[in-house]
Amino acid sequence: RLAAEAARKPLDELMAANQQRLDAQKAAEEEARRKAEEETRAEREAEEERKAEEETLLRAEQECERRLAEVGADEACAEALTSMLAASVGTYREVVEGLHSMLGTIAAEPADARLRLIRVGNEVFQKSLGRHPGVWQFLRGIGFKVLTREALPEGLPAALSLGTGPPLERFLWFKEPNMMEAYEEWADWHKRLTAVANFLQGLQ
Repeated sequence: RLAAEAARKPLDELMAANQQRLDAQKAAEEEARRKAEEETRAEREAEEERKAEEETLLRAEQECERRLAEVGADEACAEALTSMLAASVGTYREVVEGLHSMLGTIAAEPADARLRLIRVGNEVFQKSLGRHPGVWQFLRGIGFKVLTREALPEGLPAALSLGTGPPLERFLWFKEPNMMEAYEEWADWHKRLTAVANFLQGLQ
């Protein structure tokens, strides 16, 4: 009997070790499945949030276009600045400072097309300015126009090394009048741009 038990001991230990490996494998598979489910759920929630945010921005853009058509560019800018006050003082100052920096830089170097083109989907732009109340309406009131990549001026993407992208990718484009062919128009454009930039500086 003792001999039989001694003979079975290695087998029992082997079976126990095998069971431990199976249990560990099952636990690892269960953990992997749980993590996969969590990642899938997080991705789904992120996608739903992104779509909701896009719908909110689209509605805001549509309202902006309606107001721009109703009241004109200057009044639209004034309304936009008022709506920015809904944010906290710190956020308001950051937005105003960002807009002043953008327009002031354009006024200083109006011929630099890189300063007058904004990729709408750029996360840096969206985080610092794009998502904040009033910013889109303000930029539209200043003169930025919404264009898809395929509608940008011929040669501009290549000149600015934009790289490839979907034809319907959206940009905000601020066209500079031709100073040589229409100097008065250009002078009025630059005068207004400079005046707005100086006004924003006074709000900081």
